[in-house]
Amino acid sequence: MTLNRIYDELLWLYNSSRKEFFPEMVAFFVNWFSGRQHTILRKEDETWKVLASSEHDVDEIDAIQRIVENEYKDMNKDYFSMTELRRGMANTILPLKVRKKTVGLWLMESAGKERIVPEKESLRLSHLVALILKQEQDDKLCLLNRYLDAETNLPGTSYFSQVTERLKKQRYPVCLCLFRIDKYREKLRLYGSEALLKDKQKLLKDIKELDMGNLYIVAEDTFAVITAEKEREAYARIQVVMEQGRGKSLKAVMLNLESMDDVLYDIEMRLSFCNPGIIHVQSLERETSVLPLFDLKEKATRMVEAEEGEEVNRDMGEIQSEEIEEDLLELLERRGKI
Repeated sequence: MTLNRIYDELLWLYNSSRKEFFPEMVAFFVNWFSGRQHTILRKEDETWKVLASSEHDVDEIDAIQRIVENEYKDMNKDYFSMTELRRGMANTILPLKVRKKTVGLWLMESAGKERIVPEKESLRLSHLVALILKQEQDDKLCLLNRYLDAETNLPGTSYFSQVTERLKKQRYPVCLCLFRIDKYREKLRLYGSEALLKDKQKLLKDIKELDMGNLYIVAEDTFAVITAEKEREAYARIQVVMEQGRGKSLKAVMLNLESMDDVLYDIEMRLSFCNPGIIHVQSLERETSVLPLFDLKEKATRMVEAEEGEEVNRDMGEIQSEEIEEDLLELLERRGKI
């Protein structure tokens, strides 16, 4: 098979396979290089991970990954060998580089002690594999950037909405835990963005250390955690965050995701009416305490009655309701929800 034909085959695989590309590429290499095993590795979060391997033994794959992680050093060579990578197996590693930066490793192995000397075709082919690997990384990064918040690197509102809708449809018994920095805008004016950013990062660190579940940012001052833990256990973990010298500067709410019609709307309503320094648990609320959270029209009517000391007729109630809804829309717009 000529090198041009191999290029064509790999590019066809890349365009048609996508997620299964690397396992299929390794299988293609096994057929092309007879008597050799192949493993492709990529560095993720400063750790080498096996993307695909012709070795099927999970323990052996873990051993390869561990040895490469501990012993690999970036060298200015087209290929090199690692001694005692696997007993009884000769090996050669081809660094996969793009513009002199290593984006991956191609490990070739064969039974016996005879040294593997890569063919010219293999060296040239490694350049194409490196480009494909880099392209796959860039595609993944672009996809993540569409959903990640730039400041915190957490999944944002768009991805959070997709996840919660999927969980609601599948009726998973999960708990939604919310944390909001109270009077965020006021603090921003008083203390400046740098000081507030440090406070936000500290809160984010504390929430992550709880290890409750997936963490999201749903507003500039609000974090959400979707957890499968029991309510009592989740409450105890949230209490740890609340007691770390935050006093009444933090709002916390625990909600049942299944009971929410419009998740983002309901979150905003809950957090807008709850008090800071107290963990509000939906399942423990009495009917009278949750009424203002779910019936804004009745709340507006009662407020007008108390202030003016007279009964509000139906027409006035409808006018007040429209004003409340308009104010709510403005509130959501300021938070970037609409």
